[in-house]
Amino acid sequence: MVNADAPHAFGALIVRDPFGEEAVATYRGIVCDQSGPFVASLRVQLTAPGHPCIEQTYTLYSGEKRLDIAVHLLKDPTPLLEAYLAFPFHLPGGGFRYEGPLCILDPSSDLLPGAYADRLTVQNWVAVSDGVASVLWSSREAPVVSLGHLWPGRLSPAHSAVVRQDVEHPRQTAEDLRGGAIYSLLTANNCGTNFAVTQCGVLLFRYHITSTAGYVTDSQAADFGQCSQAPLRTIFTEHDCPRSLPPVGSFLAVDPQEIRLLTLKIAEDGDGMILRLLNTSAMDIAARVSLPMLALQSAALVTLAEEETGAELIVSPHELTVPVASRAQATVRLRGTPDRREES
Repeated sequence: MVNADAPHAFGALIVRDPFGEEAVATYRGIVCDQSGPFVASLRVQLTAPGHPCIEQTYTLYSGEKRLDIAVHLLKDPTPLLEAYLAFPFHLPGGGFRYEGPLCILDPSSDLLPGAYADRLTVQNWVAVSDGVASVLWSSREAPVVSLGHLWPGRLSPAHSAVVRQDVEHPRQTAEDLRGGAIYSLLTANNCGTNFAVTQCGVLLFRYHITSTAGYVTDSQAADFGQCSQAPLRTIFTEHDCPRSLPPVGSFLAVDPQEIRLLTLKIAEDGDGMILRLLNTSAMDIAARVSLPMLALQSAALVTLAEEETGAELIVSPHELTVPVASRAQATVRLRGTPDRREES
């Protein structure tokens, strides 16, 4: 799944300056960080210009097909540098998709006419697939990427401290945005306006990667991205008195998999709760929502601004069905009271 002939190796940290010089972090050592029945990890030590200390931790888990990468780096005050992390996946002809704001995009066809794709901002995930195999990639701290190649960049000369000689270059074609390589932009400081020309300190960047045979659907990618960005966390507590709730239960359940929960919160005007759902599929879906701990009294579709539309939904004591159009979101105002049956 990794291109051994790529210009940059998997996990290579690349440092560029605006004068055309490029340096790749050099190896200093490797240690076994963890080795047990459930988790194993290696820590690689590197150094690069402007980054005197870099540690990359690669972690695998028993029974879960996922590679986690954590990059800790110490950045010194050297100005005007850009740093990237290389992920040269090997899927010749493979196409990219990624999550944007309430949408899923294919950069080879969905960008505005004339737009450059040197840097793209992704949300929870990037998928690359050639129909035979697929790779899913998620970054928690670094949302800006170059796809297919490490492109020069198109920052306006008016905002550059030093204008790169290759700032004028051909726009990417659909064929250019293929092949599987992902470059994650870590830092960028060639800025002449509004932003600092240097930054220093300790930085952390985390990534999650998995692969699968065949084509990965948008809903599968969205599920991976959501789990990567907001993993479940456990908290152990001790109480001296009996607890009223059962040890296992559900506060909210949403079906089918193509429907993503975006929001569940108190309404801005204090009138009930606001539920917001996103349909990641190409079909209209009637989403099933279950709230076992809330006795529902009413539900109504509202706008993004939480204004009533007059469309009431049918509810049962703990469930409702919400129509969500293809690639669209639906916002619902819920009114109800806490169900205290578990305490009796």
